[in-house]
Amino acid sequence: MSPALMLDPTAMAPSAGDFISPSKGSVIASVVKVPSHDAGALSTNGHSKDNEAGDLKASGCVPPCPFTGTKIYTEAQKECDTIRTAHRTLAPTGCTPDFCQSGRMTRINEPRVGRDRPLDEVQQEAVDFLRECRDHDVIQTDHALNERIKEALVQISATALVSTVTDRDGLVSKGLAGGTWYQHPKELEYGLRASWRNARRCIMRSEYEHLALCDLRRVQSSREMARTVAKGMQKAFNRGHILPTVFVFPPRLPGKRGPMIWNSQIMAFAGYRQDDGSILGDPANVDLTERIIEFGWMPPIIKSRWDFLPLVTMAEGDAPYMMELPAELRRTVQITHPRHEQEFRQLGLEWVVAPALSRLGFDIGGNQYTASPFMGWFMDSEIGVRNLADTFRYNALPDVVNALGLSPEPDTPLEDLPEYMHMVALVSRVQICQIEQE
Repeated sequence: MSPALMLDPTAMAPSAGDFISPSKGSVIASVVKVPSHDAGALSTNGHSKDNEAGDLKASGCVPPCPFTGTKIYTEAQKECDTIRTAHRTLAPTGCTPDFCQSGRMTRINEPRVGRDRPLDEVQQEAVDFLRECRDHDVIQTDHALNERIKEALVQISATALVSTVTDRDGLVSKGLAGGTWYQHPKELEYGLRASWRNARRCIMRSEYEHLALCDLRRVQSSREMARTVAKGMQKAFNRGHILPTVFVFPPRLPGKRGPMIWNSQIMAFAGYRQDDGSILGDPANVDLTERIIEFGWMPPIIKSRWDFLPLVTMAEGDAPYMMELPAELRRTVQITHPRHEQEFRQLGLEWVVAPALSRLGFDIGGNQYTASPFMGWFMDSEIGVRNLADTFRYNALPDVVNALGLSPEPDTPLEDLPEYMHMVALVSRVQICQIEQE
Protein backbone atom coordinates (compact mmCIF):
# COMPACT_ATOMS: atom_id res chain seq x y z
CA MET A 1 0.00 0.00 0.00
CA SER A 2 1.09 3.57 -0.38
CA PRO A 3 3.56 5.09 2.00
CA ALA A 4 1.52 6.00 5.07
CA LEU A 5 2.22 7.95 8.23
CA MET A 6 0.60 6.29 11.22
CA LEU A 7 -0.03 8.24 14.38
CA ASP A 8 -0.75 6.79 17.78
CA PRO A 9 -3.55 8.93 19.30
CA THR A 10 -3.05 7.50 22.77
CA ALA A 11 0.63 8.41 22.79
CA MET A 12 1.12 6.81 26.17
CA ALA A 13 3.11 3.89 25.98
CA PRO A 14 5.74 1.65 27.08
CA SER A 15 3.44 -1.08 25.83
CA ALA A 16 3.77 -2.56 22.39
CA GLY A 17 0.48 -0.95 21.29
CA ASP A 18 -0.45 -0.41 17.70
CA PHE A 19 -0.17 2.84 15.80
CA ILE A 20 -3.56 3.85 14.46
CA SER A 21 -3.39 4.93 10.84
CA PRO A 22 -5.35 8.09 10.19
CA SER A 23 -3.76 8.74 6.87
CA LYS A 24 -3.22 5.88 4.55
CA GLY A 25 -2.79 7.22 1.08
CA SER A 26 -1.57 6.23 -2.33
CA VAL A 27 -0.24 2.84 -2.88
CA ILE A 28 3.22 2.44 -1.59
CA ALA A 29 3.83 4.37 1.56
CA SER A 30 1.69 5.90 4.20
CA VAL A 31 2.19 7.81 7.41
CA VAL A 32 0.35 6.29 10.32
CA LYS A 33 -0.09 7.93 14.42
CA VAL A 34 1.12 9.33 14.29
CA PRO A 35 1.09 8.13 13.89
CA SER A 36 1.74 7.52 11.89
CA HIS A 37 1.64 7.59 11.05
CA ASP A 38 0.10 10.00 9.98
CA ALA A 39 -1.21 8.41 8.14
CA GLY A 40 -4.94 10.02 3.24
CA ALA A 41 -6.20 12.19 0.82
CA LEU A 42 -5.79 9.50 -1.82
CA SER A 43 -7.56 6.73 0.09
CA THR A 44 -10.69 5.07 -1.24
CA ASN A 45 -13.11 2.54 0.18
CA GLY A 46 -11.59 -0.18 -1.97
CA HIS A 47 -14.58 -0.35 -4.32
CA SER A 48 -16.06 1.86 -6.99
CA LYS A 49 -18.61 4.57 -6.31
CA ASP A 50 -21.16 2.67 -8.40
CA ASN A 51 -20.79 -0.39 -6.19
CA GLU A 52 -20.96 1.80 -3.09
CA ALA A 53 -24.23 3.36 -4.20
CA GLY A 54 -25.64 -0.09 -4.91
CA ASP A 55 -24.54 -1.38 -1.50
CA LEU A 56 -26.15 1.57 0.24
CA LYS A 57 -29.44 1.08 -1.57
CA ALA A 58 -29.45 -2.63 -0.85
CA SER A 59 -28.73 -2.11 2.85
CA GLY A 60 -31.70 0.19 3.25
CA CYS A 61 -29.94 2.15 6.00
CA VAL A 62 -28.56 5.05 4.00
CA PRO A 63 -30.12 6.50 0.82
CA PRO A 64 -27.97 6.44 -2.31
CA CYS A 65 -26.16 9.60 -3.35
CA PRO A 66 -28.68 12.07 -4.80
CA PHE A 67 -26.14 12.97 -7.49
CA THR A 68 -25.90 9.43 -8.88
CA GLY A 69 -25.93 9.59 -12.66
CA THR A 70 -25.45 13.35 -12.80
CA LYS A 71 -22.48 15.22 -14.19
CA ILE A 72 -21.13 15.89 -10.69
CA TYR A 73 -21.14 12.19 -9.84
CA THR A 74 -19.62 11.30 -13.20
CA GLU A 75 -16.73 13.71 -12.64
CA ALA A 76 -16.16 12.28 -9.17
CA GLN A 77 -16.03 8.79 -10.65
CA LYS A 78 -13.48 9.94 -13.22
CA GLU A 79 -11.34 11.38 -10.46
CA CYS A 80 -11.53 8.12 -8.55
CA ASP A 81 -10.53 6.19 -11.68
CA THR A 82 -7.59 8.54 -12.19
CA ILE A 83 -6.40 7.85 -8.64
CA ARG A 84 -6.70 4.12 -9.19
CA THR A 85 -4.68 4.35 -12.39
CA ALA A 86 -1.90 6.35 -10.73
CA HIS A 87 -1.70 4.19 -7.59
CA ARG A 88 -1.65 0.42 -7.78
CA THR A 89 -2.89 -0.34 -4.28
CA LEU A 90 -5.17 1.84 -2.20
CA ALA A 91 -5.60 1.53 1.55
CA PRO A 92 -9.16 1.51 2.91
CA THR A 93 -10.49 4.61 4.64
CA GLY A 94 -12.36 2.63 7.26
CA CYS A 95 -15.76 3.75 5.95
CA THR A 96 -18.61 1.27 5.53
CA PRO A 97 -22.10 1.59 4.03
CA ASP A 98 -23.35 2.04 7.62
CA PHE A 99 -20.70 4.38 8.98
CA CYS A 100 -18.79 7.21 7.29
CA GLN A 101 -15.58 8.17 9.08
CA SER A 102 -14.47 10.97 6.77
CA GLY A 103 -14.87 13.60 9.48
CA ARG A 104 -13.24 11.66 12.30
CA MET A 105 -9.82 12.63 13.66
CA THR A 106 -9.08 9.01 14.52
CA ARG A 107 -10.67 6.21 12.54
CA ILE A 108 -11.50 3.05 14.39
CA ASN A 109 -10.65 0.27 11.95
CA GLU A 110 -7.84 1.41 9.70
CA PRO A 111 -4.67 -0.65 9.18
CA ARG A 112 -2.12 -0.32 11.96
CA VAL A 113 1.62 -0.45 12.28
CA GLY A 114 2.58 -3.09 14.81
CA ARG A 115 0.58 -6.00 13.45
CA ASP A 116 1.94 -8.91 11.44
CA ARG A 117 0.55 -9.20 7.93
CA PRO A 118 0.29 -12.07 5.43
CA LEU A 119 3.42 -12.81 3.40
CA ASP A 120 1.72 -12.27 0.05
CA GLU A 121 0.44 -8.82 1.07
CA VAL A 122 3.86 -7.69 2.26
CA GLN A 123 5.48 -8.94 -0.93
CA GLN A 124 2.89 -7.20 -3.10
CA GLU A 125 3.37 -3.92 -1.24
CA ALA A 126 7.14 -4.19 -1.72
CA VAL A 127 6.73 -4.78 -5.46
CA ASP A 128 4.26 -1.91 -5.82
CA PHE A 129 6.54 0.41 -3.87
CA LEU A 130 9.57 -0.40 -6.00
CA ARG A 131 7.55 0.13 -9.18
CA GLU A 132 6.44 3.50 -7.86
CA CYS A 133 10.11 4.29 -7.18
CA ARG A 134 10.81 3.46 -10.82
CA ASP A 135 7.91 5.67 -11.94
CA HIS A 136 9.54 8.59 -10.09
CA ASP A 137 13.10 7.79 -11.29
CA VAL A 138 14.28 6.82 -7.82
CA ILE A 139 15.24 3.59 -9.58
CA GLN A 140 16.88 4.50 -12.86
CA THR A 141 16.31 1.50 -15.17
CA ASP A 142 13.90 -1.38 -15.68
CA HIS A 143 16.78 -3.81 -15.21
CA ALA A 144 17.61 -2.25 -11.83
CA LEU A 145 13.92 -2.44 -10.90
CA ASN A 146 13.75 -6.16 -11.67
CA GLU A 147 16.87 -6.80 -9.61
CA ARG A 148 15.51 -4.82 -6.67
CA ILE A 149 12.22 -6.73 -6.80
CA LYS A 150 14.07 -10.06 -6.71
CA GLU A 151 16.19 -8.92 -3.77
CA ALA A 152 13.18 -7.66 -1.82
CA LEU A 153 11.12 -10.82 -2.31
CA VAL A 154 14.01 -13.03 -1.20
CA GLN A 155 14.62 -10.96 1.93
CA ILE A 156 10.92 -10.84 2.84
CA SER A 157 10.62 -14.63 2.50
CA ALA A 158 13.84 -15.23 4.45
CA THR A 159 12.58 -13.22 7.45
CA ALA A 160 8.99 -14.53 7.37
CA LEU A 161 7.61 -16.63 10.21
CA VAL A 162 4.39 -18.26 11.37
CA SER A 163 2.37 -15.80 13.42
CA THR A 164 -1.08 -14.34 13.97
CA VAL A 165 -1.61 -12.16 10.92
CA THR A 166 -4.11 -9.41 10.13
CA ASP A 167 -4.93 -8.89 6.46
CA ARG A 168 -5.90 -5.59 4.83
CA ASP A 169 -9.58 -6.36 5.44
CA GLY A 170 -8.96 -6.73 9.17
CA LEU A 171 -9.38 -10.52 9.21
CA VAL A 172 -7.19 -12.28 11.78
CA SER A 173 -5.80 -15.76 11.24
CA LYS A 174 -2.77 -17.95 11.82
CA GLY A 175 -0.39 -17.89 8.90
CA LEU A 176 2.97 -16.94 7.47
CA ALA A 177 3.78 -13.32 8.29
CA GLY A 178 5.85 -11.37 5.79
CA GLY A 179 9.29 -10.24 6.92
CA THR A 180 11.31 -7.11 6.18
CA TRP A 181 13.67 -6.05 3.43
CA TYR A 182 16.43 -3.49 3.10
CA GLN A 183 15.37 -0.25 1.42
CA HIS A 184 18.12 1.85 -0.08
CA PRO A 185 18.37 5.35 1.45
CA LYS A 186 16.94 7.01 -1.67
CA GLU A 187 14.04 4.57 -1.71
CA LEU A 188 13.35 5.13 1.98
CA GLU A 189 13.55 8.90 1.56
CA TYR A 190 11.07 8.77 -1.30
CA GLY A 191 8.75 6.59 0.82
CA LEU A 192 8.90 9.04 3.73
CA ARG A 193 8.12 11.97 1.47
CA ALA A 194 5.22 10.11 -0.13
CA SER A 195 3.95 9.29 3.36
CA TRP A 196 3.93 12.95 4.34
CA ARG A 197 2.22 13.80 1.07
CA ASN A 198 -0.48 11.24 1.87
CA ALA A 199 -1.03 12.36 5.49
CA ARG A 200 -4.52 13.83 5.30
CA ARG A 201 -4.38 15.46 8.74
CA CYS A 202 -1.21 17.47 8.11
CA ILE A 203 -1.71 20.90 6.56
CA MET A 204 2.04 21.24 5.95
CA ARG A 205 2.24 18.16 3.74
CA SER A 206 2.63 20.48 0.74
CA GLU A 207 6.29 20.73 1.83
CA TYR A 208 6.85 16.98 1.50
CA GLU A 209 9.53 17.36 -1.17
CA HIS A 210 11.80 19.10 1.35
CA LEU A 211 11.63 16.34 3.95
CA ALA A 212 15.07 15.01 4.88
CA LEU A 213 15.97 11.52 6.06
CA CYS A 214 18.22 10.90 9.04
CA ASP A 215 18.97 7.20 8.61
CA LEU A 216 19.46 5.60 12.04
CA ARG A 217 18.66 2.01 11.07
CA ARG A 218 22.09 0.95 12.35
CA VAL A 219 21.16 1.93 15.96
CA GLN A 220 20.50 -1.10 18.18
CA SER A 221 20.52 0.21 21.78
CA SER A 222 18.05 2.34 23.73
CA ARG A 223 20.86 4.63 24.93
CA GLU A 224 22.08 5.35 21.40
CA MET A 225 18.50 5.93 20.25
CA ALA A 226 18.05 8.72 22.80
CA ARG A 227 21.40 10.34 22.12
CA THR A 228 21.11 10.28 18.33
CA VAL A 229 17.55 11.67 18.43
CA ALA A 230 18.52 14.52 20.74
CA LYS A 231 21.56 15.41 18.65
CA GLY A 232 19.63 15.16 15.39
CA MET A 233 16.74 17.26 16.69
CA GLN A 234 19.13 20.08 17.56
CA LYS A 235 20.55 19.97 14.04
CA ALA A 236 17.07 19.90 12.46
CA PHE A 237 15.91 22.81 14.64
CA ASN A 238 18.76 24.80 13.12
CA ARG A 239 18.45 27.77 15.52
CA GLY A 240 14.83 28.31 14.48
CA HIS A 241 15.33 27.80 10.73
CA ILE A 242 13.78 24.36 10.87
CA LEU A 243 14.82 21.64 8.46
CA PRO A 244 11.92 19.14 8.35
CA THR A 245 13.49 15.78 9.16
CA VAL A 246 12.46 12.20 9.96
CA PHE A 247 14.75 10.06 12.12
CA VAL A 248 14.26 6.43 11.14
CA PHE A 249 15.22 3.49 13.36
CA PRO A 250 15.17 -0.19 12.28
CA PRO A 251 11.86 -1.63 11.04
CA ARG A 252 10.03 -4.11 13.23
CA LEU A 253 10.42 -7.80 12.48
CA PRO A 254 7.39 -10.12 12.42
CA GLY A 255 6.52 -11.30 15.90
CA LYS A 256 8.48 -8.44 17.49
CA ARG A 257 7.50 -5.12 19.07
CA GLY A 258 10.00 -2.99 17.18
CA PRO A 259 11.89 0.00 18.60
CA MET A 260 9.68 2.46 20.48
CA ILE A 261 9.69 5.96 21.98
CA TRP A 262 7.47 6.45 25.02
CA ASN A 263 6.93 10.19 24.50
CA SER A 264 4.26 11.36 22.08
CA GLN A 265 6.45 14.37 21.34
CA ILE A 266 10.14 14.82 22.03
CA MET A 267 9.51 18.29 23.47
CA ALA A 268 6.45 18.08 25.72
CA PHE A 269 5.27 19.23 29.13
CA ALA A 270 4.51 17.01 32.09
CA GLY A 271 1.01 16.65 33.47
CA TYR A 272 0.62 16.17 37.23
CA ARG A 273 -2.56 14.80 38.74
CA GLN A 274 -3.44 16.84 41.86
CA ASP A 275 -5.13 15.61 45.04
CA ASP A 276 -8.31 17.52 44.17
CA GLY A 277 -8.50 15.84 40.76
CA SER A 278 -7.24 18.84 38.78
CA ILE A 279 -4.24 18.68 36.46
CA LEU A 280 -1.14 20.86 36.67
CA GLY A 281 0.52 20.98 33.27
CA ASP A 282 -0.58 19.20 30.11
CA PRO A 283 -3.51 16.81 30.68
CA ALA A 284 -2.53 14.92 27.53
CA ASN A 285 0.63 13.71 29.26
CA VAL A 286 -0.69 12.71 32.69
CA ASP A 287 -0.43 8.95 32.18
CA LEU A 288 2.95 9.25 30.47
CA THR A 289 4.21 11.47 33.29
CA GLU A 290 3.16 8.92 35.90
CA ARG A 291 4.86 6.11 34.00
CA ILE A 292 8.09 8.08 33.67
CA ILE A 293 8.03 8.94 37.38
CA GLU A 294 7.57 5.24 38.16
CA PHE A 295 10.54 4.58 35.89
CA GLY A 296 12.70 6.85 38.04
CA TRP A 297 12.29 10.44 36.89
CA MET A 298 12.44 13.08 39.64
CA PRO A 299 10.23 16.07 38.74
CA PRO A 300 11.24 19.57 39.93
CA ILE A 301 10.60 20.17 43.62
CA ILE A 302 8.42 23.13 42.65
CA LYS A 303 6.29 21.82 39.83
CA SER A 304 4.86 24.08 37.10
CA ARG A 305 2.66 23.92 34.02
CA TRP A 306 5.75 23.98 31.81
CA ASP A 307 8.07 21.22 33.07
CA PHE A 308 9.73 19.36 30.21
CA LEU A 309 9.49 15.60 30.29
CA PRO A 310 12.65 13.55 29.78
CA LEU A 311 12.98 11.39 26.67
CA VAL A 312 12.49 7.63 27.05
CA THR A 313 13.55 5.31 24.24
CA MET A 314 13.37 1.55 23.93
CA ALA A 315 15.25 -0.41 21.28
CA GLU A 316 14.16 -3.90 20.29
CA GLY A 317 15.37 -6.36 22.93
CA ASP A 318 16.83 -3.63 25.16
CA ALA A 319 15.68 -2.02 28.41
CA PRO A 320 14.22 1.53 28.25
CA TYR A 321 16.67 4.42 28.55
CA MET A 322 15.80 7.86 29.94
CA MET A 323 17.63 11.15 29.42
CA GLU A 324 16.92 14.84 29.97
CA LEU A 325 16.65 16.96 26.84
CA PRO A 326 19.53 19.29 26.01
CA ALA A 327 19.01 22.96 26.84
CA GLU A 328 18.39 23.99 23.23
CA LEU A 329 15.38 21.68 23.02
CA ARG A 330 13.96 22.95 26.33
CA ARG A 331 13.37 26.48 25.09
CA THR A 332 9.88 27.93 24.99
CA VAL A 333 8.16 30.74 23.13
CA GLN A 334 6.15 33.23 25.18
CA ILE A 335 2.61 33.80 23.93
CA THR A 336 1.97 37.53 23.64
CA HIS A 337 0.10 40.18 21.66
CA PRO A 338 1.38 43.63 20.67
CA ARG A 339 -1.72 45.38 22.08
CA HIS A 340 -2.02 43.33 25.25
CA GLU A 341 1.51 42.69 26.37
CA GLN A 342 0.88 43.22 30.07
CA GLU A 343 -2.21 41.00 30.17
CA PHE A 344 -0.43 38.17 28.42
CA ARG A 345 2.65 38.56 30.56
CA GLN A 346 0.41 37.96 33.56
CA LEU A 347 -1.21 34.94 31.92
CA GLY A 348 2.23 33.39 31.47
CA LEU A 349 1.30 31.25 28.47
CA GLU A 350 4.10 29.60 26.50
CA TRP A 351 4.82 26.67 24.24
CA VAL A 352 7.68 24.58 22.89
CA VAL A 353 9.66 25.97 19.97
CA ALA A 354 8.78 23.25 17.43
CA PRO A 355 6.73 20.08 17.06
CA ALA A 356 8.76 16.88 17.27
CA LEU A 357 6.27 14.03 16.96
CA SER A 358 7.73 10.79 18.23
CA ARG A 359 4.87 8.29 18.25
CA LEU A 360 4.80 8.02 14.48
CA GLY A 361 4.91 4.81 12.50
CA PHE A 362 5.67 4.64 8.79
CA ASP A 363 4.36 1.83 6.60
CA ILE A 364 6.52 1.80 3.47
CA GLY A 365 6.58 -1.00 0.95
CA GLY A 366 5.60 -3.56 3.56
CA ASN A 367 8.19 -2.38 6.10
CA GLN A 368 6.81 -1.04 9.39
CA TYR A 369 8.95 1.63 11.04
CA THR A 370 7.66 1.86 14.61
CA ALA A 371 10.16 4.49 15.79
CA SER A 372 10.56 7.41 13.41
CA PRO A 373 10.31 10.81 15.17
CA PHE A 374 9.65 13.81 12.98
CA MET A 375 10.47 17.51 13.34
CA GLY A 376 8.56 20.08 11.33
CA TRP A 377 6.66 23.32 11.86
CA PHE A 378 3.71 24.36 13.96
CA MET A 379 0.58 25.83 12.46
CA ASP A 380 -0.41 28.69 14.75
CA SER A 381 -3.86 27.14 15.23
CA GLU A 382 -2.32 23.95 16.60
CA ILE A 383 -1.09 25.91 19.60
CA GLY A 384 -3.69 28.62 20.11
CA VAL A 385 -6.84 26.75 19.12
CA ARG A 386 -5.94 23.21 20.17
CA ASN A 387 -3.07 22.79 22.66
CA LEU A 388 -3.80 25.85 24.78
CA ALA A 389 -7.52 26.30 24.14
CA ASP A 390 -9.01 22.79 24.16
CA THR A 391 -10.93 22.13 27.37
CA PHE A 392 -9.19 18.76 27.73
CA ARG A 393 -5.75 20.37 27.34
CA TYR A 394 -4.68 23.68 28.95
CA ASN A 395 -8.16 25.26 28.68
CA ALA A 396 -6.68 28.77 28.55
CA LEU A 397 -9.60 30.58 26.92
CA PRO A 398 -11.50 31.43 30.15
CA ASP A 399 -8.34 33.03 31.54
CA VAL A 400 -7.81 34.97 28.30
CA VAL A 401 -11.41 36.20 28.37
CA ASN A 402 -11.02 37.40 31.96
CA ALA A 403 -7.64 39.01 31.38
CA LEU A 404 -8.90 41.00 28.40
CA GLY A 405 -12.25 41.93 29.93
CA LEU A 406 -14.29 40.15 27.25
CA SER A 407 -17.83 38.99 27.84
CA PRO A 408 -17.95 35.26 28.57
CA GLU A 409 -21.53 35.02 27.28
CA PRO A 410 -21.68 32.99 24.05
CA ASP A 411 -24.48 35.16 22.62
CA THR A 412 -22.55 38.43 22.95
CA PRO A 413 -22.94 40.32 19.61
CA LEU A 414 -19.64 40.54 17.81
CA GLU A 415 -20.20 44.20 17.04
CA ASP A 416 -19.90 44.84 20.78
CA LEU A 417 -16.37 43.54 20.62
CA PRO A 418 -14.59 45.95 18.26
CA GLU A 419 -11.29 44.10 18.62
CA TYR A 420 -12.80 40.65 18.38
CA MET A 421 -10.65 39.64 15.44
CA HIS A 422 -7.57 40.75 17.31
CA MET A 423 -8.66 38.58 20.22
CA VAL A 424 -8.98 35.59 17.92
CA ALA A 425 -5.57 36.34 16.48
CA LEU A 426 -3.86 36.49 19.81
CA VAL A 427 -5.34 33.17 20.88
CA SER A 428 -4.46 31.42 17.63
CA ARG A 429 -1.02 32.85 16.99
CA VAL A 430 2.35 32.24 18.50
CA GLN A 431 4.87 34.86 17.61
CA ILE A 432 7.93 33.65 15.83
CA CYS A 433 10.38 35.01 18.34
CA GLN A 434 14.07 35.36 17.73
CA ILE A 435 15.32 32.10 19.13
CA GLU A 436 19.06 32.20 19.05
CA GLN A 437 21.52 29.79 20.43
CA GLU A 438 22.98 30.80 23.74
